[in-house]
Amino acid sequence: MAQLMKKPVSERERRRDELARLTSRYDRAVLYEQVWSQPVQSVAKSYGISGVRLGKVCRKLQVPVPPRGYWARVQNGQRMRKPPLPNPK
Repeated sequence: MAQLMKKPVSERERRRDELARLTSRYDRAVLYEQVWSQPVQSVAKSYGISGVRLGKVCRKLQVPVPPRGYWARVQNGQRMRKPPLPNPK
């Protein structure tokens, strides 16, 4: 019986496949609006994932997220700048 050999997958192919999987599951524009309109933890809960996982998804999809302390500053009346959603590379 001949053994099946798996074709080695390059790092570039692996990243492309992961990006395709994430873009089929998450819409960048919707995700961008959600993370800038409410805390990441509540957005993550709505997707059924952890905040850390959502951060990783945003990083892979190049979605900017609010910096640490953003919601406390907004709550205290400070006006914070929201960066634009960059075009994906």
